[in-house]
Amino acid sequence: MSDFQDRDPVHQVVFRWDGNHGRQGTGMNAVAHSCSPERAAELGRELGPLLWMSGAAARPSVVRTVSSDEHVMLVQRWPTTDPGGRPSTVSHVLVGPPGTLKTRQCLGLAHGGWSTREQAERASGHKSVIDAAELDELARAQLPHMLERLPEVRHALTQITAELLRDPTQRVSLLLEERTPIAWPDRAAVPLVYLGLFLLFGSWLGHEWTFATYDTADIHPLLLTAVPRWEADTGGSGPLARVMGRRPEEPHFGHQAAAHLVKYLLAHPDAPAGVPHLLVDLPDGRSLDWPRRS
Repeated sequence: MSDFQDRDPVHQVVFRWDGNHGRQGTGMNAVAHSCSPERAAELGRELGPLLWMSGAAARPSVVRTVSSDEHVMLVQRWPTTDPGGRPSTVSHVLVGPPGTLKTRQCLGLAHGGWSTREQAERASGHKSVIDAAELDELARAQLPHMLERLPEVRHALTQITAELLRDPTQRVSLLLEERTPIAWPDRAAVPLVYLGLFLLFGSWLGHEWTFATYDTADIHPLLLTAVPRWEADTGGSGPLARVMGRRPEEPHFGHQAAAHLVKYLLAHPDAPAGVPHLLVDLPDGRSLDWPRRS
């Protein structure tokens, strides 16, 4: 049975710079939407700086976050230029309840996309809601191949899993170096890493899976972000673990446990999200301090 069967339809909104008619704060305007103009403007206010990618390092990316009314917002972003030729961003946002835009499907959509920059740049006026079955088909086309490729990101999975075992409350920033180290993911492989982490932890972390497959800075309150460089961490969005391709000089116990969990995942990629070592053997483990968890 389709994961999307009998679910609510998904609304869509396209944001881009629209001259002086843009909303105060971000300068972005909802130029096309299936929901009401008021709802589209509200979503734009909530997304705020996530509708912008600044600097020469901006690249296409996908963001998953959650609105104040607990609807999932899945954002496909592209660098573009505004009518005056200045660097800007155009975004195609999908909005739906968590039961419709589930994490696994969002990761499949993040890997393959659901729109194009050209379509978003041309969009205007009223748009139709999207049948969830259409998104299901797009996600299903990506997920089997993504599962097959999980061994390619084993090292990154182990490094990040170790950090989340050490402190399940922290955010994680994945460094995408200009010269990708051996066995380290490039930008295109980031959704594979996120899928592996979701399959490892499932609901164990106790909060929604929010992520940016790429951004120019790791300052947003998202669980997972991949960036080309690290700036000074202001700490404004909570504790942050920064993970790079080089192996730690002094691995802690968490790395051994992480390696064991990743090995299990790669042997059971089709199992439900959340390995039994965490969901069954240690269901309240995230609330324990590190010595008791280890």
